[in-house]
This record gives sequence, C-alpha cells and structure tokens, in this order.
Amino acid sequence: MPRTNIAISTIPAGAAPHVAITEADADSSNGNEFVNSGVERLLVRNASGSSVNITIASVADPATGRTGDITNQAVANGVTRAFGPFPVQLWNQSTGVVNVTASAGTNVKLAVIKNAS
Repeated sequence: MPRTNIAISTIPAGAAPHVAITEADADSSNGNEFVNSGVERLLVRNASGSSVNITIASVADPATGRTGDITNQAVANGVTRAFGPFPVQLWNQSTGVVNVTASAGTNVKLAVIKNAS
C-alpha cells in the first residue's frame, strides 16, 4: 500500500497567536510522506503511552553520494518533537516527498508546518 500523506499547514504571515495545525495519524504499517519544498518542519506528537521511534529517509547527496537518514530518533510519551527543515537535494525522494516511518501508530500524530512565503 502507498504511504499516507501528511497535509501541510501553512502559517500565514502576521498570523494570530493561534493557528490550527492539521495532524495525521502515524502509519506504522505503510509509513507517511509529505511534499517538501525545503522549508517544511515535521512535528511528531506522541501520546502512545511509551516512547516511539521516528526514521526519516534521506537520499544520496548529489555532490558526495553520502546519505544521512534520521534513524530511530526516540520521541518520549507526552512529548512533541520537531524535525527539519529538509533541504530538497538531501531529503526528497524521486517523487518530491520526504518519507517518514514511525515505530508505532496508535496515538502518534504527525504534522507538517511551514511559514507563508
């Protein structure tokens, strides 16, 4: 099955102090993905009752060939953790998305935010 998309919440310039952020359930079976322009940040909110591991897949650096996945980064229960931004040339898969995998899906929420340009 395909990865589950995470919608991007754009924070408008001069926004009020409260902006609604759209969350998606972490899909521990198929993984998640989001369209990346290089300015997005991934938020992981864990209310699962135990720690959850997050992996974000990189791609080979066009200059050096190196990869640098974010692998098994623990997010403790009750914590929201931010990742990114993700430079396009280092993180975008051939389809223009960043791939995210969570070790658990129940009560783990993912959100992607970016500032309006």
